[in-house]
Amino acid sequence: MEGSESEAVFESLNLKPRVLVNEILNTVENLFDDAFDFYHQEASTLLKTEGTDRSQHLNQGIDHIRNVILSNMGRRLGMWQEYCLRHCFAVPQGFSLPKSESLDESMTCHDVICDPDLDAQLDSLRNRLTLIGKESSEMNRELQALERQSASSDSCAALVNEALQLYEQNSAHDMLLAAEHKCLKRGVKEVVKSIRRGHKGLCVIAGNISPIDVITHVPILCEEADIPYIYVPSKEDLANAGATKRPTCCVLVLTKPPKGELDQEEQEKLKAELSQVSADVSELTSSLF
Repeated sequence: MEGSESEAVFESLNLKPRVLVNEILNTVENLFDDAFDFYHQEASTLLKTEGTDRSQHLNQGIDHIRNVILSNMGRRLGMWQEYCLRHCFAVPQGFSLPKSESLDESMTCHDVICDPDLDAQLDSLRNRLTLIGKESSEMNRELQALERQSASSDSCAALVNEALQLYEQNSAHDMLLAAEHKCLKRGVKEVVKSIRRGHKGLCVIAGNISPIDVITHVPILCEEADIPYIYVPSKEDLANAGATKRPTCCVLVLTKPPKGELDQEEQEKLKAELSQVSADVSELTSSLF
């Protein structure tokens, strides 16, 4: 192959087949030497020939085996080397490399592929696409939050309407009956005093109190005393239900009237109606939370 057309072709591509083959042969020889050195060391250890007369006989035997294998391997590797150089690294007759592009053509192709303006536009589009994706994700999260808030508001509105209907059906009648028989405590002071004395009943609170601080402690006292409480739209509605013209912040409908005010039948009727209202209020409160 030396000096042949094939060698010239490979050298033009900065490839040297003969150097490659020689490096492979050197690697095989190094592996062969390392293998027999290891074999000699292991044989000496197993046969315990170190420092004895048998050590020389072992060396002679290993050298003989090595020479036989090396001779056979050398012949075969020589055939392999000849085959590689004649066939594996041979090019067809009349083979020629394609002509390299001129400098101008290469620069033109490079400019087409690597257009700075086009790259800048692509980067800008990628950045805009990423920004739009982030904005879309944020809008989706906000939309989901608004949907949850709307659903919660609708649920609360339905519960409030139900509570108002319940109040309109039962509370006004019970409060009029309670007011008639002196079972109604009006005003924040009277309600607080009755709760602290251990009186039981139903507390009704107006929803348009201003400032709200006037009434905020009443629900806390009701919860501590295990007294149900409900809200009505306004002080005026609460006053009308309690048979008075004076706006009222809150009232407490007692379950047990003053002694001697009601006979047994009326007392049981009032107590039953009030218990039903209290149960309905508790059920609504549980559904809210």
